[in-house]
Amino acid sequence: MRLFEMYQEERGSNFVHDGNTYDINKLFKLTDMIEPEQYRISDMIWILNYDVPEPSTYENININMPLLITMWFDGSVGAWRHVVIDGLHRLNKAREGGVSHLFCKMIPSEMMAKCLVP
Repeated sequence: MRLFEMYQEERGSNFVHDGNTYDINKLFKLTDMIEPEQYRISDMIWILNYDVPEPSTYENININMPLLITMWFDGSVGAWRHVVIDGLHRLNKAREGGVSHLFCKMIPSEMMAKCLVP
């Protein structure tokens, strides 16, 4: 599934992860080569303790579109965790619908580094 052809944010759209700023559209383009795999929602829902998306648009959300995720070391619990880069609405909709797994594209740290905004 070629996310960059299906979906893009506005030009210059960025996101912040672990204190670094990344270009989301560049990441979408680079992830086109990554095959989605299924991941357990239970490994990702911890993030909803910190950011819960508005449910008002859930009817238009396609949970079959893969989430973009990466791994992050959470020093507060001393463990690696799945972090959702793109797809928080899809994750929450799936959780509320009782879905146990979602297709995701795991973004390696080397790819994240290529999307850093100076």
